[in-house]
Amino acid sequence: MTEHPNAELVRKIYELSGGGDVDGFADALADDVVWHVPGRGANAGAHRGKEAVLAFFGRVIPGLRSFRIEVHDILATDAHVVVLVRYDHERDDRRFQQLGTEVFHVDENGQIKEFWALIDDTGAFDEFFA
Repeated sequence: MTEHPNAELVRKIYELSGGGDVDGFADALADDVVWHVPGRGANAGAHRGKEAVLAFFGRVIPGLRSFRIEVHDILATDAHVVVLVRYDHERDDRRFQQLGTEVFHVDENGQIKEFWALIDDTGAFDEFFA
């Protein structure tokens, strides 16, 4: 069975971000993308536009010893992709491990138009990324 094109797109995004391919990741984003980050920390909220999303990752990723998102399953339609994930990030002597759900809205051009991360413990998320 062939995977839905939007599932392939999102799977590629995880591969690109895990491999540090910023240009490939940026190409997958619509210019007016909105990237919703959960919690109440300094990075929480809606990051609007490709430049803002890349700046967000530019602030967050360099301080981490490891940034891993393991894909458990991907469900896709013509407009949305839902991904069940396991986060495993390390920074200094701290570790963030949690299950989550990530939702992508894909536009008619096959680019990510909007993203939401849904996690169980936003307090732990805020503390880790503080």
